[in-house]
Order: sequence, then C-alpha cells, then structure tokens
Amino acid sequence: MMLGWATPDYHGDAGKGIAFLTRMTLLREVNYDHKLQNLVANPLPELKGLRTASIASEKAVALGASPHVVAGTDGGKAASADIEMTFKGTKSGDTISVCVLGSSTNTTTGLAMKVTVGDGGKAAATFGSCGASDMSAEVVVNVDKAAPANQFTIHADEAADGITVRILPDRSVADFFAQGGQVSGTVAWPQKAPRAAGDSQISVSSSGSGVTADIDVWGMGCGWLTPSFTDSPNL
Repeated sequence: MMLGWATPDYHGDAGKGIAFLTRMTLLREVNYDHKLQNLVANPLPELKGLRTASIASEKAVALGASPHVVAGTDGGKAASADIEMTFKGTKSGDTISVCVLGSSTNTTTGLAMKVTVGDGGKAAATFGSCGASDMSAEVVVNVDKAAPANQFTIHADEAADGITVRILPDRSVADFFAQGGQVSGTVAWPQKAPRAAGDSQISVSSSGSGVTADIDVWGMGCGWLTPSFTDSPNL
C-alpha cells in the first residue's frame, strides 16, 4: 500500500492559527499484474464498501467536443464520489477529457484528466485543471519502463471493452486511475480560493466522433471509525 503528498499544495493563511493546508493522495494498493508482468496501482478494494447511493448512471452516452454534463452531479452531490467510466469507439488521435469538482458557470474550475489515444494500442493520461491547455501528471505507477511515464497499453483482447477510468474526487483533491491502474495520478486544488461547496459537477468530452461513455457515480461515506479531531476538537 502507498500514499503521499498531493501536489500542487496550497500554502498560506487557511484560517485563524492555520498557516498552511496540506493534502494526501488516496491510499493505493500496488499489485503485480501477471498479464502486464509489472505493477499496477488501484484504490484499496475496501473503498468500494464506502459507496453510498448511486448519484448517476448513464450508458452509451455519445460524446462530442462540447462537454457532456452528468446529470445529478452538481450542487455538491458529487463533491466526494467514486466514479467509473468506460469509453468505447476511440481511435488514434482522439482525446477524452473528464472534469470533476467543476462548475457550469466556470469551465476552468475543477480537476481534470485527459486521455490521448495513440497508435498500436497505446494511450497516455495527463492530469491538471479543467480547461488547461498544459497538463502535467503526478504519475504514481507506470508499468512500461521503456515508455513515457504517463503511457498505458490497451491490449488487443481488451480493445472491445474500451478504455476504463476510475476517479475519486474528495472536495479539494482527486485521484485518477487509467486502464486498471496502469497509470494513476493525483491533483490537489491548485487555487488559493477554496472550492465553492456546490462545485461538484462532472463533465466529459471527446475530440473525436463516434466515442461513447458508460458512466456510474456513487456517493462516498467516511472511512474513519471515529470522528476526526476537527469534528470533535480536544485542543
């Protein structure tokens, strides 16, 4: 298992007596994948036990250049969520963009993942702010040591199943996992201004035509057995 500091990290006056704010990545489980003959990193399996009610479930959504907003994910409903997406019909040169913790009034608000499809069953994932043209990745695991750090493989026998993505946003941070954890990354809230409580919208788009998405979103409960000291202060 592994976790680390989430970057970028905002440092500044976060309140009276609080001179900094730090964030951690999601706790991951690193396993050896026999098919890939290398490591993959995914959320702990037990985290699925924290899922609450379904927030949204959309199947075979036709994607285009204009972002498709997943209904029911605004108004803070998906501020802490577990998201699974499968993209089918992709071809070389297509770019898929997913934005979480977003806002319909400001397309540059939120945390994002882009998947760019290449030739020969290769694709690459990058992470950053929604609407940003330059996205960099905090890549935790890359299974192909000879490939760029953010590249993953879509094997021939998996092509019909599509590209799989799992995202776990939690208010000021989001963890992204591509193709069974071949590539994973974390983006923390990069702005000094905090996220508005209602900004939890999920949207997705594709640069190419003929791409469809299956989307499932669940709410997430708390993993603490007892409340944290911030809920029951004793200092």
